[in-house]
Amino acid sequence: MALLAPIRTIPDPAHPARPAALDPALERLEARLADAALGDPHELTLARGMAGVLLMATRMAQLLPSPQRRTRVTRLAGAIADALGDCALDAGLWSGVVGVLYALEYVRAVDPSLLGEHEDAVREFVTDMDEVLAGAAHPRQHFDLISGQCGIGAYALVRTDTGAARRIYAAAELGLRDSAERDASHCAWRAPAGVPARPGYDLGVAHGVPGVIGLLAHALRLGIGTGDTAQLLDQSLCWLRAHQDLSLQHSRFASVTSRPHESSRLAWCYGDLGIAAVLSVAAGTNGEVALASWWRALAGRRVEQPAASWQLADDALCHGRAGVLHILDGLLAHGLDSLAARDLAAELEAALARSVGAVRNVQNYGLLDGWSGVVLALAESSLGQRARGRPWNLCMLTPA
Repeated sequence: MALLAPIRTIPDPAHPARPAALDPALERLEARLADAALGDPHELTLARGMAGVLLMATRMAQLLPSPQRRTRVTRLAGAIADALGDCALDAGLWSGVVGVLYALEYVRAVDPSLLGEHEDAVREFVTDMDEVLAGAAHPRQHFDLISGQCGIGAYALVRTDTGAARRIYAAAELGLRDSAERDASHCAWRAPAGVPARPGYDLGVAHGVPGVIGLLAHALRLGIGTGDTAQLLDQSLCWLRAHQDLSLQHSRFASVTSRPHESSRLAWCYGDLGIAAVLSVAAGTNGEVALASWWRALAGRRVEQPAASWQLADDALCHGRAGVLHILDGLLAHGLDSLAARDLAAELEAALARSVGAVRNVQNYGLLDGWSGVVLALAESSLGQRARGRPWNLCMLTPA
């Protein structure tokens, strides 16, 4: 049984279908990014390297199939397969080999034949890594999504073999459970000793407790959780509720608990909007009305704050306009009733289109903080492919 089925477009009256075409500038950028990545075969990561470009190219080939896009995916996957033996990578999702696995497995889920002559080698590599990752639980490893146990668990969400997905997820959850600070009703995580981190508890999706909440919720949604997953999720949600600060000027959450008087930005990595995204997944899992009301209020209030408080300084998926557009599209499709959110999404789509039209240098071709993330967010929004059927973004733990 595959966890990740080929995507089918589902009509959504809230977001009418748009013409199946893209701005030529976006299509040109898409091609240039693949060429840039192929010219840098030693940078393979999901965040900044070829794995992220492969994920983008595969999703684009799925949205708008063409021989050119098919060839692009095959070339990128082949280059990754050829380079794997020569690259030293850590175990992170966004920073290491787990992210490479994530991108390759996404291609296999979409259409294994896209891998061309490397199909068998990639299948063997993915299968061999199953046992490595299933034994990877370690309480002293970082817990976070970018480079730690939460990221390994996120890879399990996209693994097409259900048995392997459950084993990998269970190992990641075990590592999280062993490193958690828990009492009868609360559960949270700190960065382990020796890992550079901000003091206090991190409240961002990328590096903090909200990321774990997103992982636990998606695991339950996909049916790969353990007997402890629901309790861990409930305890983590209780902890997060206790750290909401109604006295902050613009947000309800700070970025870290050690800086409690500073409002957080509007972004995926940190801030109320990213938190609302993972809470919406949790609400969809347990059907809790109060939780659904919480994430809608959290997102709706934040986008109504002054634009200067958003700190939207660039176009990136991680902390810029593309990430906010991606999340807003998902939340609007999952029940956010906010005129301000709709207006902001339209403004961001227009702003990103202008940036794409003006781009000259594609050296920063990465998915997380580069142009590949911009292409994905803008293409999906432009084509009306809102939140439904977007499992590429399980690496972000946003609504799928």
